[in-house]
Amino acid sequence: MANVHYNRNLLLFAAIVALQYLAAPVIYVGITQASLLNQLGANPIIANLPGASFFVMASMVACIAWLFPGVRHLKPILTTCYALCAVTCGLTSMVLISDTSDETKVIMVILQSGITGATIPTAIAFIWEILGRTTDESKRGLALGFAYGLGPVLAALGSLASQLILAGHFELGPLKWTVETYEAPFNFGLLFAIETPAMLLASVLASRFQIPVPKQDVVRKPVSEVADLATGIAASVAAMGCTLGGQMSLSVLFMLTATLLYAWHFRDLLSVRLLRMVTIMTFVFYIGNVIPSNMNLYSKEVLGVDPQEYAGYQNLMRFSFKAVAGLFLGWLLVQTNPRTGVLITASLYVLALTWALFASGTYYLFAFGIFGAGELVGVYAPNYMLSACRESEMKRGQVLMNLLMGPVGQFGIIFGWIAATIQKKDLSLLGQDSQAFGFQVSFFVCALILVFGILYTLKYLPREPHQAREHPG
Repeated sequence: MANVHYNRNLLLFAAIVALQYLAAPVIYVGITQASLLNQLGANPIIANLPGASFFVMASMVACIAWLFPGVRHLKPILTTCYALCAVTCGLTSMVLISDTSDETKVIMVILQSGITGATIPTAIAFIWEILGRTTDESKRGLALGFAYGLGPVLAALGSLASQLILAGHFELGPLKWTVETYEAPFNFGLLFAIETPAMLLASVLASRFQIPVPKQDVVRKPVSEVADLATGIAASVAAMGCTLGGQMSLSVLFMLTATLLYAWHFRDLLSVRLLRMVTIMTFVFYIGNVIPSNMNLYSKEVLGVDPQEYAGYQNLMRFSFKAVAGLFLGWLLVQTNPRTGVLITASLYVLALTWALFASGTYYLFAFGIFGAGELVGVYAPNYMLSACRESEMKRGQVLMNLLMGPVGQFGIIFGWIAATIQKKDLSLLGQDSQAFGFQVSFFVCALILVFGILYTLKYLPREPHQAREHPG
């Protein structure tokens, strides 16, 4: 492997990841969109829909990978994905500042979330393949530490800007800033507008990767071999629709159907016991990704103000903690093994939910910081899969990781449904407000699922997946 490829691609990888983090307030679908839909009068179920649509549309990565399987396709797909994301952010901004109805704005935000779900996870899957093909495994910890340690610093700066844009004030110790702001949803429209150039620049940088193309590139498989994927994606969308319609039993049926269809399509990978165990582990841990919308909406119960007032703070805490954790975990990966990063990040998820259950006042904001560090499970679970895969399996392994977001996305709506149902039935514990109790129950359920995943990982996943794969004895 040529050093020029390694050095150039390492810097480009880090720069593009940093730009993704800079645009995090809008492309990390969840907190911002939940606050916006809350301003537009949506209930917890609808407020969770952007996050759910993001994860469901992430299933599209499998179809895109089928359409463009070759190494020569890596740069064009990356460039297109980031460009589409930029255009969608710009269009969302235009709709939010226009005189259209609130219903139209809600639909546009959900559409932006869905398109972001189709483009950003696809870009991540393809850029991970570039990392796997053009960097040495022993030096990958440096790449991850650089990209996911320094990148969140930009996300924290972007979150600071979003706090000023959405709430007009920022206070942190002696630092106090106050600016004139606009009413919602115009202020959200401004936020989407200023994040658009970051994705445009990412599109330009993606075109600069240097990727050696093999003489015999990967060829596209017949259409018949992706019919199960297309049906699975349709089942995921149907599950989301059934959940919105209150048909939970049908939603579960469609979700299970989608999961089985995905498993059938990737039966070649899942026939390998280790890869099957990695997939189950990742599925469980990814469920933690869909809880931030409820955490944001619950802030009104804890802080006594509209979620919009602290959305910027929440993202600032989220990415500041992620920056520190990213640097530490990158170093730890070099010193230890791939499983350690997965276990630590998953444990941070559980800690964040535990903190959210018991914290009061502004101390509640630390839950978002701990959660942000835990979100790096989305880096270290795919890295574990990357280490477990042979080179010929890398792309399909990363596509499978992203495809898991489809079934997982339904849990966001389910967590919203739990909160809304408990509030509707006026259930409570120890005399507290039923709405607060509903959010707390959703946190508890999510934490239990994650604890199961940690125990499962400790029991079934080896510390060194590459060695376990090459030397099963």
